[in-house]
Amino acid sequence: MIPLEAITALTGTIIPGAFKLIKSIFGKKENRSHQESLDDIALAKPEILPAYIDALSKQMEAQTNWFQRDTQGEVSQWVRDLRSAIRPSVVACSFILLFIEGILMVAFGKQMLSEPTRAACTGFIGTWFGDRVSN
Repeated sequence: MIPLEAITALTGTIIPGAFKLIKSIFGKKENRSHQESLDDIALAKPEILPAYIDALSKQMEAQTNWFQRDTQGEVSQWVRDLRSAIRPSVVACSFILLFIEGILMVAFGKQMLSEPTRAACTGFIGTWFGDRVSN
């Protein structure tokens, strides 16, 4: 029977690349965005240009309100650093936990972590590597 850790590590590594491959094969071949298509329509039909500009301003206002709903002004540097350090920290801690688990298994034959915890650690590491490989 294949252990749960192996399954989570393999799926976390393979799935991001598989999604990227499927999107590249079956996705739209044209590289135009929705916004570019709307821009062309608005420029081709001058009668809808005022309504289009009004819709764009409302969209930008909604995006601004959405992204600044919990902050006033600029976010401090330490908050940005903390946000960017969370995932690498989780991956590093997972590596350390699994390394210590391996040492305990070899030296003393004891298991420190339960199987779901080991599976979560390998899943974190697998998805991190999968994202890096597929990008």
